[in-house]
Amino acid sequence: MKKTDWKYVVGALLFICLVIIAVIGLVMGFVIPWGPRLPDSAKYFLGLHRHQWGNIHLFFSFAFAILIIIHLILSWGWIKGKTHHLFKKRWIFPLAGLAIMPLVILFLIWFSYSRESAGLKELGSGSGRRAEINATKKDLNLSWEELSPTEPHQVKTNGQTTLLDIERASGIPTRKIIKALRLRADMPVNEGAQLPQEKIFFHRPRGEGCCRLPLRRRS
Repeated sequence: MKKTDWKYVVGALLFICLVIIAVIGLVMGFVIPWGPRLPDSAKYFLGLHRHQWGNIHLFFSFAFAILIIIHLILSWGWIKGKTHHLFKKRWIFPLAGLAIMPLVILFLIWFSYSRESAGLKELGSGSGRRAEINATKKDLNLSWEELSPTEPHQVKTNGQTTLLDIERASGIPTRKIIKALRLRADMPVNEGAQLPQEKIFFHRPRGEGCCRLPLRRRS
């Protein structure tokens, strides 16, 4: 194949990837609901979960990045010559500026984006992938009260309380909660409809490094 043929193939593949990335982005932004307050069952579209659509989006993003590199290699002679023709001897500076422009724009968007959006407060706060979730009792769809320094705490569940809500309030892993409450091992941790609507008691440690006692359920 000639170089022009390869350019046509790469350009066509770039167009396909770009359209798929844009469509999935619009679907995730305006069609599939998001947020911890919604059950996982509400986050499906055409049989695929939001995370699955995100994985497809990520795959085509990688493909797009690889194709962009190939496209630049195939078109480098034209890019270099055209830039030199427009800017003469100082052509390298505009080309370098164009190369870093995406990073500059991304930084400006990040810098100007509001961190205090009311719609994002319930998602928690943090600075990385392992950011801590700072949720109130109301946000967790449950209530708990300390009976005494030596007594367990009480969680009153409702139809929206999830296993993750109890884990965040108690610090006890969801797998231990499932075992203690004799729930199905494959029960979704983000759905509250299948969680018994009753009071759940758990022990909280009184100091750092204290081992957590097993979760107990009382009638």
